[in-house]
Amino acid sequence: MGKLKSKPLETCIQEFRTALEKGVNRIILIGENTGAYGIDINLTLPTLLNILIEIEGKYEIQLECLHPRWIITYLDELVKILKTGKITTIDSPIQSGNSRILKLMNRGYDAQTLRECLLKLKKAFSSSKTPHPYHHRIPFRDRKRFSRYIRFYKRDRVYYSSNFSFLLR
Repeated sequence: MGKLKSKPLETCIQEFRTALEKGVNRIILIGENTGAYGIDINLTLPTLLNILIEIEGKYEIQLECLHPRWIITYLDELVKILKTGKITTIDSPIQSGNSRILKLMNRGYDAQTLRECLLKLKKAFSSSKTPHPYHHRIPFRDRKRFSRYIRFYKRDRVYYSSNFSFLLR
């Protein structure tokens, strides 16, 4: 991962319009750090999303690799955007549902804050009738941690999750 370099806003808009003109109805926004879009060019991801969802057409947008830090940072703006129904999926690489582990990993957020934000996103997705609100990727090392993770998801009824084993190097 190198220095952040966002595509110019006009390029993003033109590529989006071109895809729609070609009949594409599902557009995936992805990057190494999707939530950081625009920081290097004095923009934000919500700015881009607000422009894209105003474009006429029948389409859905999937946000991939939206780090939890950006969900927390842009929560209020994301909630408003999600209520339009144009964003159908958010993929977020959540490394742990445990605040102690997140602190050790120097992630800059705690599990409870993230949980509260995810519940607000879930509510926003529900109001837009979107079927698959968010997709989390959480590594686990052992049964105990995996059990905590399962409780986290059962309690909040997360719709979709993919999991993978984490091996020590």
